[in-house]
Formats: sequence, C-alpha cells, structure tokens
Amino acid sequence: MIESWIPLILQAGRSASERIMEIYQKGFEVNYKADDSPVTKADMEADKIIRNLLTPTGIPMITEESFAQFKPGKPSSMYWVVDPIDGTRDFVNRTNEFTVNIALVMEGKPVLGLLIAPALSTFPGGAWLGWTDHGLWHWPMDHIWELKEAYMQQPNLPPKRGMLASRSDFRDSGKAMQKHFGAKAQEGPTQRVGSSLKFAWIAAGLAEWYPRAQHLSAWDLAAGHALVLAAGGKVEEWDPGVPLSYDLPKVQMPSFVAYAPGVHP
Repeated sequence: MIESWIPLILQAGRSASERIMEIYQKGFEVNYKADDSPVTKADMEADKIIRNLLTPTGIPMITEESFAQFKPGKPSSMYWVVDPIDGTRDFVNRTNEFTVNIALVMEGKPVLGLLIAPALSTFPGGAWLGWTDHGLWHWPMDHIWELKEAYMQQPNLPPKRGMLASRSDFRDSGKAMQKHFGAKAQEGPTQRVGSSLKFAWIAAGLAEWYPRAQHLSAWDLAAGHALVLAAGGKVEEWDPGVPLSYDLPKVQMPSFVAYAPGVHP
C-alpha cells in the first residue's frame, strides 16, 4: 500500500517545488499571518498543488496553509501531514534553505516522509525520502522522477560532533536548553541550518543532535521525523526514552530532540 503512494508523493513534491522556484526567481510579495509569521503566494500555490494531487487517496490531510479550513470527520489512524514551504522566513530571506514537507502518519508515527530543498539541488539539499523500516534515500533534484537504484543514494556517514539549531529562530537556543541539557549543550560546534533541512542533516549524520525547545506544529516535524527514523536515528521528547508521537488532528508538538543514527544519551 505505502509503496504504491511513493510515485504520487514524489509527483506532488516535485510539482510543488517547480512552482515554488518559479515564484522564488521572479519575486513575490510577503504577507503576515495573525502570529506574525510570513506567508507568500508560493506557500499558497504549493499547498493547492499538493492537496489536489493527494486528495484522491481519500486519506485525511492536514496542511499548514489550509488547516483553518480542516474539517475532521470520523477519527482516523492515518493522515497526510504537509507543509508546502517549511522555512518561509528562509524563503523570504533567500537563504535557499527552505523545504517542501510531505509525510504519512499512521497510528501516531510518521512512516513515510518526503523532504525537498528545491533551491539546493545537490547533497545535503535535493530530495530526501524516508520509509520507516525500509531505508532513507537521496536524489539530486534533476533525478527525483526516476525511481532507479542508480539515483538512490543512501547516506552512510559517521555522525559528526555537534548540535544543530535554527538559522532564523533563536528562541530555541537559550536558557531552556542550557537548563535541560547542561554541559551537553556546549559539546562540539553548533551549526545553524534553516527549516526541516536540519532533519536531513541529522539523518545523514552531518551532526549528532538537534534539540528544539520551542513548540512547533506537526507539519514542521513529520516529514523530517520520518527521515531520521528511516535512517535508524531517534526523535524523542526531552524526557529520554519517550518517542515523539502525533495526536492528530491536534497539531501542537512538545519540545523534542532528534538524534543521528548511532547517537543516543
């Protein structure tokens, strides 16, 4: 069942990415939501493209840009969770470190995740697919359509020391982490990376851990979470040993830590 949906989410991610890059290259206006977060034409059009392609599956869908119109029906154990542009601040600031996130969550666990960094065509950008218990794959953007082993590169890198933190949001790097993690928060270098691309870095072993003190939403995490699990890493609440899980359609998530494969307290 899940395998049959992989070409569909690749199509949705690629089509959304192409439209996002058209707008990114031409220029765009920036508007602001009630919480002062930015939103652009690219967010809205990518959201529409992904919804149109995934709606025929009949699986309930939660997306950042259309969640206000989400109408829960009967309780479901399976959801598509979508962020058409994660890291809109990075999109607006033209850091190139924004992503398209599509995940399938079943029984509170992300089992399939697609994360695309369309403005970064090669590793660690490009397209990432994580299928829990099956593996993690990476494609350069030019080959995302081609489901061939020749273009599936499964990273196998030893974890590098250090922590990842947000490039555009510094609220997660202050007193809360110092208080909770103590000296560990000072071990190794801290690298700042935009959007959900941090999860790809963790999954590939480009850093050891990514703690997040600020509460985020399910669409910010689910696709990247799937990548880390598929690579053999862990994503836990700040209390060690408690796997991060999803209580959809509620979307607020607790503080968490993502650990690279082979790294754990």
